[in-house]
Amino acid sequence: MRIIPDGPASLRDVIEALVRLPEPVRAFALEKVVVFVNGAISNGSSVEARALQGRDWLVNVTAQPGMQDVILHELAHAWLAHDGPSTDHEAEAAHLAAAWGARGDSADPEGAVARFWQWIAPTPQARVTDDAIALSCSVCGDECFVLSPTAAGLPARVGIECRCGVGAITLASVASCSCGATASVVWAEGATPTHPVAEWRCDACGARQTREIRSGQDPTCPMPTPAADPNLSYADALLIQAARALESHNGLGPDMVWARRQLRRALGELADDPRRQDVEATLAALKRLDAAGAARGLTALLGPALPARGG
Repeated sequence: MRIIPDGPASLRDVIEALVRLPEPVRAFALEKVVVFVNGAISNGSSVEARALQGRDWLVNVTAQPGMQDVILHELAHAWLAHDGPSTDHEAEAAHLAAAWGARGDSADPEGAVARFWQWIAPTPQARVTDDAIALSCSVCGDECFVLSPTAAGLPARVGIECRCGVGAITLASVASCSCGATASVVWAEGATPTHPVAEWRCDACGARQTREIRSGQDPTCPMPTPAADPNLSYADALLIQAARALESHNGLGPDMVWARRQLRRALGELADDPRRQDVEATLAALKRLDAAGAARGLTALLGPALPARGG
């Protein structure tokens, strides 16, 4: 095993976790795994890629109380060769970690399933013209907010966000050449994150096409309330957005991710406001995945300030 610790205490925790493993698993970890610890004495770190060479698994954990149990849980995922997150994999890893002596949340199969949060990314579809491309989500219908980390000549990959979530895609995966063939797409010379331009290059027909990448509104920016009220504070607007996110509409269930984001922003605005404790209680309900309870709390907190949908 290669260990990339964040201070001496985290190094000891990793080694103690190894000692707790059955020997076959310990041998697997020593030969196949890199354990990377962060958050103990630093806010981040850079590690050369060669530190991972010859290893099949990277186990990344945050230094915190109970870290040894978390390491056992994550090593269980590696030992079981889990190929992606799922509720079944979380339950299996927790059950096996418990058999190895782990305690707490890391060894609780039912709790692991309840806490599991499926990462939902936008399902993009492209609207393409001769000089521009825009992306919208085929599920929620929103135009995607696009972040473009440009670098001339490199494959054009963008971050996208809508109400469904956040994702990263290559532009080649959503827009082919007009001849129907798959084209390579690279950032054009002079492209910048604020003026992203990419070039489509088709080997099949020889076409070259340069297009601007257009973006929808940043969903993290505050949106006006349906009926603007000059008496409403910025915090009120954020709380209303959180309440709206917890409603089911257009066939979509409550959006707890968006609600959490707006509630946390509201906390930053409330300071000594007595409503702060109510917002904290609502966030606690969302942490328990109790969307209905969080919605009731926000409705009671906002009262008449919460306009009827469509009003």
